[in-house]
Amino acid sequence: MFITAHAAVTVTVATTLGVDQPAATFVLGWLLHYFGDALPHGDESLGEWAKRGRVPAIRIGLMCLIDLAALSVALLWCQSQGVLTPAVWAAIVGSAVPDLLVGLELVLGKPITGPLAWLHEAVHRSINFVYSPWIGVPLQVILAGVLWWLIGR
Repeated sequence: MFITAHAAVTVTVATTLGVDQPAATFVLGWLLHYFGDALPHGDESLGEWAKRGRVPAIRIGLMCLIDLAALSVALLWCQSQGVLTPAVWAAIVGSAVPDLLVGLELVLGKPITGPLAWLHEAVHRSINFVYSPWIGVPLQVILAGVLWWLIGR
């Protein structure tokens, strides 16, 4: 799942539950990332595509740039609506940590996160259902777009 979608889900849950302490939203974001990854989300083949390249960092970087651009639009929207609080920032960062750690391992070419890498992979494989990124990516874009719009309202 893309970080833009992970972050939208986390901020929505934190807001709905009334969690407004940055440390709590950071932890909530980190934990909810794993729940989101447990659900089949249709972009798994993109991760495999990125890892197969001669220089995985380039393919991963391309996907990250697209994701970062989408997240930037969401953040600008939230800022314009006056809802970009420290708790929201912490939720976004927390929701990104698991993928950032995995990306760092891929770029460095060596394991650095120990059991967290195992957990991340295990969660991704927990429900064995894979579908096309031609379905999964648009669904994530719609989910994230609707949630970010609702967050800013």
